Amino acid sequence: MPRYFFHVKDGDTSLDHDGVVFSSVEEAKSQALETMGEILRDEGRNPWTAETWRMHVMDEDGKTVCQLYFAGNSKSTGKTEPFAATELLP
Repeated sequence: MPRYFFHVKDGDTSLDHDGVVFSSVEEAKSQALETMGEILRDEGRNPWTAETWRMHVMDEDGKTVCQLYFAGNSKSTGKTEPFAATELLP
């Protein structure tokens, strides 16, 4: 089964040197979402700094599986700019 590596950049860069074995890419993507949620919930970091956090998931061959981005901003411009979810996809 393939091994996947979950690298995080959130002001600091944390490289995953060990990785985790999953049976599929979909399992790795699901774990990426779960892990990003845990980081936001449990790490005690302030998500409202407008700094973008990124999780970059790679397979054992060094190929990108997915990337997750998160940025929080507590300052409102008073404008709402709608967007479609498809605008977030590469």
